Amino acid sequence: MIVHDLGLIEYGKALKIQEATRDAIISGEGDDTLLVCEHPKVITIGRAVGSAAEVFSRDIPVFEVSRGGRATLHLPGQVVAYPILDLKKREKDLHGYMRRLEEAIIATLGDFRINGERVEGKTGVWVGDDARKIASLGIAVKKWVCYHGIALNVICDLEAFKSISPCGFESNVMTSADRELGEEYRKVWAIDSDRLFKNVKTRLVENLNTELGVE
Repeated sequence: MIVHDLGLIEYGKALKIQEATRDAIISGEGDDTLLVCEHPKVITIGRAVGSAAEVFSRDIPVFEVSRGGRATLHLPGQVVAYPILDLKKREKDLHGYMRRLEEAIIATLGDFRINGERVEGKTGVWVGDDARKIASLGIAVKKWVCYHGIALNVICDLEAFKSISPCGFESNVMTSADRELGEEYRKVWAIDSDRLFKNVKTRLVENLNTELGVE
């Protein structure tokens, strides 16, 4: 995959890049691409019925988008990754594709000694016995080219999730890598928040490349 790190970018601009890349791949003029970025605070609403009612703030921009799922909050300190891929080169299996995205997140968390898990019946990646949500997923597909993707909380302001019911859950279900990182790991690696964010982003890109490569 071609990887583009867009840095901190407004959601609307990133969406236009996604759609242009998707259309280029459909036409045969583009290559599989992974966009990695952060967004200023923004709420997106997927196709699930009733998602608009999960937004409680009028002070944050809201986008209604084509991905599956419900209301999600993006904000600085969250690694967002948009794989834009031709699934015909892999497998025409959307559920399998979602599991690959989850596996890349779980592998990334494992690199930092955080035990990420799937929860039956719930999309995303979770940690702890009480199932705290650390990553959200939502995709769309056009002519078997997928877009949208994943959001992994690293060092973001978790209080901001009170502005929505994230994916239909209470806001206090959300957690982050910074919150879950063990003290032993911090001591051994002398890691600070900025370094944690950069390292998580690097490992996520590497793990997505591993999981989504053409076999």
